[in-house]
Amino acid sequence: MRRFYLIFIIYLITVNQIKSIEIDSIYIGDYLEITTQRQHNKDSIVSIIPQNIEIIEFKIDTVKKEQNKIYNKITITSYDSGIYIMNQAQSSIIFNTDTIKVNYLNIDMSKDIKDITKIKNYNYSVKDYITISLPYLIIISIIIFLLTLFTKTESKNKITKEKIKKIPPHEKAMTELEKLESSNLIENEKYKIFYSLLSDILRKYIEEKFIIQAMENPTHEIIKNINKKTNKENTRLIKKILQITDLVKYAKATSNKKESQDVIKISYDFITNTINE
Repeated sequence: MRRFYLIFIIYLITVNQIKSIEIDSIYIGDYLEITTQRQHNKDSIVSIIPQNIEIIEFKIDTVKKEQNKIYNKITITSYDSGIYIMNQAQSSIIFNTDTIKVNYLNIDMSKDIKDITKIKNYNYSVKDYITISLPYLIIISIIIFLLTLFTKTESKNKITKEKIKKIPPHEKAMTELEKLESSNLIENEKYKIFYSLLSDILRKYIEEKFIIQAMENPTHEIIKNINKKTNKENTRLIKKILQITDLVKYAKATSNKKESQDVIKISYDFITNTINE
């Protein structure tokens, strides 16, 4: 009875060991990807794998990370059938597969080897050629039509742009000043709106005329930059205008009709003086 239990226990241990062995099966010439549980150099791997196993590719898998371990990813093949033990007992390198079985291809040698079949010649009719080529002709025609249409449209746009005369900065500014002057804002004592619009007109003119960032910059920055591009008198005029507009807009300073009309006149003078600069 004891002998029976002993045999049964040995059988269970053997079965468990067999179950724990990982076996991968491939055919001769097939590729198999295996991994190591830690990073190793290629020479270490080559030194322990069976002689008839060839390494096709060796790289470090930087994507697969488990418990801060970096894995080697190895692609192997073999041209000799048999069973190969990968994990050696005394080796520190552990593969994800214990054993690789390389199988022969099942080729029926009893059958004759046949010659390569000759290429068959088909006789196409005119209708066949038309049927085959028609879709391509339609596609080519559509492409030609679209290209022609696009070219004509671009040509028209170019001509239209050439016909549109670019309005000089001083002309635009003068027109805007005339509109502002005739808006009755001064007569209605809407001074804050009046000076806000005046400031915008002059800042836009400065940006386009002198290529200076003026719409967002404070007055002192504008004066500093414009001083390099015009004379002292013009700098003095624009400084006076912008300082008055800032006081009315932001400091809630009061103004009157005479001062507002004088500022309009100074604005005209500034633009007139800088037309040719």
